[in-house]
Amino acid sequence: MRAVPIQALRTFVVGLIAVATTGMANSGDRIPTPAPLPAREEAAAIEPESPSDDAAPLPRPAREPSALTPRLRARGYNACFVPENGFGSYTQWERVGRGWMILPRDAIRTHDGGYDVVVHFHGHEAVRHAFVEVAERTVLVGVDLGSTSVPYDRVFARPEAFTRLLEQVTLGLAQKSGDARAHIRHLALSSWSAGSGAVRRIVSQFGTRIEAVILLDSLHSDYEPGPPRRISLSPIAGVAAFAERATRGEAMLFLSHSQIVPPGYPSTTEIADQLIASVGGTRTPRQGMNALGAELVSGFDRGGMHVRGYLGGDKAAHCAHVELLAEAVRDYLEPAWARGDR
Repeated sequence: MRAVPIQALRTFVVGLIAVATTGMANSGDRIPTPAPLPAREEAAAIEPESPSDDAAPLPRPAREPSALTPRLRARGYNACFVPENGFGSYTQWERVGRGWMILPRDAIRTHDGGYDVVVHFHGHEAVRHAFVEVAERTVLVGVDLGSTSVPYDRVFARPEAFTRLLEQVTLGLAQKSGDARAHIRHLALSSWSAGSGAVRRIVSQFGTRIEAVILLDSLHSDYEPGPPRRISLSPIAGVAAFAERATRGEAMLFLSHSQIVPPGYPSTTEIADQLIASVGGTRTPRQGMNALGAELVSGFDRGGMHVRGYLGGDKAAHCAHVELLAEAVRDYLEPAWARGDR
């Protein structure tokens, strides 16, 4: 059982880190709004020539989230404060129980009314920016309950809380589509920062109902009391079991971490190392940069388990992970779920 002083310290520290958002726009230390941009900072679009009827089809370009360019940074934008980009091909947020939902305006559902849904905990507005630029068919439900993991853990300690949320999402899909057969076909959980309090509970309770879990610099635990310092496995047991399923190709787990070192409890790096070790894996060096400036340095892939390690130990490094939900949906979820249609 967690000692009270450690929990109090955790609540304080995670609160400091997570104050970057509940939806970034509400950050307490947000800088003054930069001068409005005349247009989005991106390369000018060039209309391609229409191919002749007998021309071979062109390969589909990858969908990329908008990058924080040097010019945008000079205007005061950063990973915790990005330019507003609207909702693209998605609807505006609509309330569904404890959460909010957006879906493609031309919502793609199966012949029997099935929808693919990601339920994201913490920072629903933060993840929305890249998500609407990259996702094509996935419904996004966002739940924000506060700046620490405590309310997420408390609310979803009761299984009926998540069951009720899914019922309300299903009702919202039926009302939006006018199709009484609407239902959730594929279901994924996602969290950034403090939202892992909900994910840990739900994965432990609903197990095989969940097909994918995405943890964005988000998974923590405790240390066992006394030396030697060891990670307490109990709080992450559900995720560890899910990781085993993922390595066998029965599910998908995407986990990212920064290099933030919190006082008194394990970092997301330590938790990632623990999960990799639990499946007998080893990291390999990687290179890359995401749209918000997070530099990729390591990774692990086996079956459906994917771990990505990034540089950075400050608030901006933490915020940069919100963009990775879009990448995980584009690279893993939507291709896998589309294959199930065939």
